[in-house]
Amino acid sequence: MSHTNNIVKILLLSLLIGSAKELSAQFETLARAQTLLNTKQPDKIDQAVLAIDSAIRHKDTKGDFISWTTRAFIYYEVYKRADRFRLNSVLRDTIISSIRTSDKLKPDSTYQAFNQKLLVSLAQGYYNINIKLLQDSGDSEKSLIAYNRYKNLYKEIYPKTDFRAKDIEYYLAVSTVYNDKYSKDSSEKTISISKKAYEKVLEIDPANRSANLGIGLLNYNEATVLIRKLEYEVELDQIEVVQDHVVKLAKESEQYILKVYNTNQKDAKAVEALYYVYRMLMDKVKFEDFKKKCSELGIVVNEETTAQQK
Repeated sequence: MSHTNNIVKILLLSLLIGSAKELSAQFETLARAQTLLNTKQPDKIDQAVLAIDSAIRHKDTKGDFISWTTRAFIYYEVYKRADRFRLNSVLRDTIISSIRTSDKLKPDSTYQAFNQKLLVSLAQGYYNINIKLLQDSGDSEKSLIAYNRYKNLYKEIYPKTDFRAKDIEYYLAVSTVYNDKYSKDSSEKTISISKKAYEKVLEIDPANRSANLGIGLLNYNEATVLIRKLEYEVELDQIEVVQDHVVKLAKESEQYILKVYNTNQKDAKAVEALYYVYRMLMDKVKFEDFKKKCSELGIVVNEETTAQQK
């Protein structure tokens, strides 16, 4: 945390100068914990943990917000070293509980600011974990847990925050990761997660270009996979059922992509996508119309039949 050094110096100064009390043994323990914290040395920080835990248990210092804020900063140093990328962390929980205890003891404006900065830093840590879980392991469930914890912590400091833009950013990131996975495994679970992420975006912004285009293309690609299966996997008595499903997916794809096209009839991706959708639906009039539109926009289309597409 960029402000930690300055904050620790202020913590120590306020304890030594701002208190009207004569220092008892436990206040000396608290001062020692802050001094050890200020060194930033791992072995000294570990000693600071022992000192501050002693201070928050003693009757002279357990009711002092300075003790609890100091504890939060000491544990934060250990957390940065050991747990910053763990979804579940006892150290993080200890920091949060220490901040909340300090806040209940009605800290002055300076200590309120310290507590808020640290809580925001932890919230941002959860956001970083969510990104890491998506990019490194593609774990949407754990990523969502981290993302929601980020929002909940952030709202403790800024309760009126509007997260709609951030939610759109998050769910589009999820869909991007799972689109990449789907291109490799074509699994129902993968495409389902991607679709649900796009649907979350559309709940917030029904006209969102990326989500409408994305879910439209997913439906089209799913239909393409089914067409390939018709050639060698589907039993004769199931062919009609699969063909009906292909048509259903293609029509759903059309509806989403049309939202993009109707907003901007020069949108190259939407025009190209509709060309392929209408070819799949064997709608000759619209197919020829969008073939012409592709040509006008300089889009080179694949002239193979749908079943041959890759």
